[in-house]
Amino acid sequence: KNKAYDLLNKSLDIDSDLLESKLILAKSYLHSRDSNGINACKDLLKEAEKMGNNKILAETLRLLGHNSLFKRDFHSGITYFERSLLISNEINDKKNIADSLCHLAWSYAYADVRNHHKVIKFFEKGYSIFKELNDFDALVGTCLDLGYSYMHINGDLEKSLEYYTLSNTISIEQNQKNLGLICGSLGLGTYYTYTGDFIKGDNYLEQSIDISNK
Repeated sequence: KNKAYDLLNKSLDIDSDLLESKLILAKSYLHSRDSNGINACKDLLKEAEKMGNNKILAETLRLLGHNSLFKRDFHSGITYFERSLLISNEINDKKNIADSLCHLAWSYAYADVRNHHKVIKFFEKGYSIFKELNDFDALVGTCLDLGYSYMHINGDLEKSLEYYTLSNTISIEQNQKNLGLICGSLGLGTYYTYTGDFIKGDNYLEQSIDISNK
């Protein structure tokens, strides 16, 4: 961990305007719960705004939103994600648009009952963009999100199964032997257990465990 930080800091010493390196460093801090993470992000926001680098600005806002979501500070998360989404739309950064939409959807699902009607709408918008970008990892995750949301928010079990199955299918087609297949099987296991087909549910959950152990 410290060695990675040292290398990133050396790259910043070479050129203080390497905003991408600073963004990676900020992510590393936050992902490892380092107390420097928030300050690194705030400094990066100021620098990106000063330099007019809206891509870095939007990505940093989304990073702060994700950190707020992790801390269950959903209302701060929503503020960061909405700002990130606004900037991403202005520069047509499709990847960040989709990511911000999906993170907003989760924030609304957890914290803002008034906006529950937006959850599936935002996930489906994100799904469409990820599909356009051929981002299969993100597609698997978003299908799982939609499967969960249709089940627990809309109570639409048919649509829930459709998305859980699609998640698993994409994982198999893309030969995702790690997280994708684990999550695909886990989603179907969750669905069948929830609907009372415990044998089928257990089979998929066991598949998920077997894949994770390989």
